[in-house]
Amino acid sequence: MALALLTARHAGASMVLPSTLTAMTSAEGETLLVTAKYNADAALLLENFVTQVNGAFCGPASATVVLNSLGAGQPMQPKGTYLDKEEYVYYTQESVFSDATEVVKPQSLVLRQGMSLSELSRFIAAHPQVNATHRYASDMTLDDFRSLLLSALSQSRTFAIVNFLRSALNESGGGHHSPVGAYNEAADSVLVMDVARYKYPAWWVAVADLYAATLSEQDGEDRGLVFVWTPPGDTPRVGAEYVTPGLDDGHAVRVVRVGALSGGGGGVSMWGAAMGAVLSFVAGVGLTAGAAWGVVLSGRASVAWGAGGRSDEELANLVSGAVGRR
Repeated sequence: MALALLTARHAGASMVLPSTLTAMTSAEGETLLVTAKYNADAALLLENFVTQVNGAFCGPASATVVLNSLGAGQPMQPKGTYLDKEEYVYYTQESVFSDATEVVKPQSLVLRQGMSLSELSRFIAAHPQVNATHRYASDMTLDDFRSLLLSALSQSRTFAIVNFLRSALNESGGGHHSPVGAYNEAADSVLVMDVARYKYPAWWVAVADLYAATLSEQDGEDRGLVFVWTPPGDTPRVGAEYVTPGLDDGHAVRVVRVGALSGGGGGVSMWGAAMGAVLSFVAGVGLTAGAAWGVVLSGRASVAWGAGGRSDEELANLVSGAVGRR
């Protein structure tokens, strides 16, 4: 089915896209979507799409689209709207704010300042029945960035939101959040579902160009990707990494097995002793000579745990509790 049947062709978009970007509703854009390796998220996002209601609400708008696409924890509508029925639950850019999100960042401040990457991640995670985490682009290579996006797009009930700098793509404006809806392998491009629909339609962009547009800062904090999934008890694998909410500092979580910290004859080697001392310090746990240890590294946090035959995923989950007790 042609996308023209699903969305008005360039309707509402008042600015011309740069030549390096391709409108989703153009003939080329439609072909890219139809032939995309991963495009299931695009249909869900289109079905639940909203345009941000003001210049600062790209974060809340992206959250609203993704939360409604997941269909989890949606609130009742206000009384007197004739929509206050259980079968009519859904998020709006007003009801997406709550007492829990006010703790993350008050709505009054979001209206004036917008949201950073970590604020949007924590804002979404404050909603019931969902979880969210973020990854800074500065901690990723281009291949990491692509792998993370593909991992999210290939998993059901997992969505990605990108935080980027518009001017780096020759668009008008500054920092911006929007969901990612599809990936076309042949073009090595992703579909950004731009929530500022009054400015631009949804558009295709080369992964390398989008990655470059995330390598900037907002008030001293890096840009990057937000991942949202449900149910919150599940731990989706993201590329070669594991999402661990308890270790959510925005840095990549990797499990590294360092092997036995012992030298010949059962004695502790100089390298082993030094590594053991370092890991004991950063992890707050003691290491035993001759034991194999799994180390979970996350940029600003590192935790060691006795491997004991545990899988990488088990180690990553265990470390969440360790960090929480530190």
